[in-house]
This record gives sequence, structure tokens and C-alpha cells, in this order.
Amino acid sequence: MTKLPSPAEAKRRGEEKERMIVDFLSEEVYSDLVTLMRLVNVTDERNMRKFLKRLESKCLIKKETLVMPTGKISLWGITDTGLMNSETLPHSPQRVFEPYLVKFATLNHTLMRQRVQIDLTNKGWTGWRNGDRQSFKNDFKVDHRPDAIVTTPDGTQVAIEVELSLKTPHRYRSILKSHITAREKGYWKFALYIVANEKAKLALNRAFERVEYIQFGESRYSVDSYRKELVRIFKIEDVQHIK
Repeated sequence: MTKLPSPAEAKRRGEEKERMIVDFLSEEVYSDLVTLMRLVNVTDERNMRKFLKRLESKCLIKKETLVMPTGKISLWGITDTGLMNSETLPHSPQRVFEPYLVKFATLNHTLMRQRVQIDLTNKGWTGWRNGDRQSFKNDFKVDHRPDAIVTTPDGTQVAIEVELSLKTPHRYRSILKSHITAREKGYWKFALYIVANEKAKLALNRAFERVEYIQFGESRYSVDSYRKELVRIFKIEDVQHIK
């Protein structure tokens, strides 16, 4: 029989989950139910909804239901009060949740990136920074900004690329060149590409194979001489098992 936590322990756990959600949303602005459950390691959807409603009653977060081409989706986002009660995050956008700013074209990408962040953080990866922040642009002088960077438990800085659609060979050539430049500058060692499934993984591998060379100045270099050390591809379901 599972032993119930004491009132003091239950209060402590509740406060910890509240802090995790408020801090996460102050950085991410919004998220969905499944992602927030993953964040605080809750498996019971009913209990999670009750907990989120409690945070809504404190005006720390707010819930909005959006109508998308694929149907309705409920999102929870940070409020002014939530921002004021969050820990100081140096790279936070300090922006409250505005539903009209959520775009269908980028919603799934955002939620998948958040899942990657949570899974890697749970494995002891640290220092996650989203690539779309101005502070990132200021700190890393590269032509292409990845979705994020993060540091592995052994101290290696890695770029994260969430890939939900394929780009042209010309675009991948430019992106790979930027990653090579970033590696030479010591920004990150390699790029970790995350895709939805095995089919997408095979397609991305084929897309990289169509990039025959990288050009620096007047010289062309084979992609094969860089790719093995520069690019690693994982399915989203495998991220939690990355060593």
C-alpha cells in the first residue's frame, strides 16, 4: 500500500511543482497539458488539471483554448503576476501569454522543442538556452541560430535542432557551414537533430546526403569530412535514452 505524504510534505511538493511550472512558462511563455505533466512528472490528467486550475486562481498562469486547423487545443501561459513571482531567468523573454501570437505553423515545433528540453534536463543536461532570444543572437555570432543549445553532463555544449520539415540542399549547406563555424569558434561541438519518427530520420539522412560539399572562400570541401562528427539524428522517443 502506497504511503500518503504528510501534510507538510504534500505542501512542499505542491510548492515545488508550482515553482517549476511558473519558471518554465516564464521562459517558454506557453505550453500544453501533456508537456506540463511531463515537466512535473504527473501521470494523472485529472489531478494535473486541478493543480493548474489552482495556479490560475492565483493568477500565476492563464488557460486559453485555441481553434487550429487540426482542431481545438488548450494552452496554459504565463501572466504578469506569474512573471513577477518567477525566479530571475537571465534569458527569459519577459513576455506574457497572448493567444493571438500563437501560430499554427510553429506550435508543434515549440511543443516538441519543450519536450526535448524536459527529457534532456531530466538526464542531467544543463544550461538550456533557446536560440530565438536576442541574448542568444548577441552572444553567438553565427549565420544560423539553432533551436537551442545545452550542455551535456560531461560539459560538452551541443546545438539542438528540432526538424519537423525538410529544407532544400542549398539551405542545409548553409546551416552545416554555420555549425562548422560555430564549432571552430568554440560555441558548440555538434548539432543534435531531433525528428518525429523513423521515416523522418531516414528522410533527413537522405537530405544531408544530397549536400555534396561545403564552400569556404574559393574552396569546396566534402560534407562527409564534417558530417560524422558534426551531426547526430535521434527520434523524439529516443531522446530520453540518449547517453
